[in-house]
Amino acid sequence: MLSIGNLTLASPLILAPMAGISDMPYRLINRSFGCGLAFTEMISATALAYKSKNTLKMLSATANEEPLGVQILGADPEIIKRALDILSEHAFDVIDFNAACPVSKVVSSGKGAGLLREPEKLQKLLKVIIKNTGVPVTVKIRSGWDKASINAVETAIRAQDSGVSGLFIHGRTKMQGYSGTVD
Repeated sequence: MLSIGNLTLASPLILAPMAGISDMPYRLINRSFGCGLAFTEMISATALAYKSKNTLKMLSATANEEPLGVQILGADPEIIKRALDILSEHAFDVIDFNAACPVSKVVSSGKGAGLLREPEKLQKLLKVIIKNTGVPVTVKIRSGWDKASINAVETAIRAQDSGVSGLFIHGRTKMQGYSGTVD
């Protein structure tokens, strides 16, 4: 059995959050093949805080989807708190924080993998999330920014010290994106 905080999974198979892919029908298909935990698509805390209709639709779920996690992306503690208020109205079992997205428009605004360059800020954001939610919090990181700045160990220790219940590591650097050899 795999546990994340107080959540025990019937199966160790976890469906990662994938932007534009892990919508409700896709998650239900994966559940039929034994997925023990699924995540929504990556959701912008800013879009959620401003109640974007398209973003709110991404929170749709059915009773057959338990347990279900939601992944959020952000860099502003106040915006993240507002997003968490909205998420509290839904029955998510886990909140995952994205510190791994390598997309330029995300990173240039200090979000996603951009936080790998600021492990102290990432730790502070994780503490904000943990303080403002009652469900287990996990974080997704990458091995580092580039080959010369592999900092997954430091980042993982900071995440642990913040109180996260789990850590997901993409074994590539931000600069590798989705290509190259996985470490």
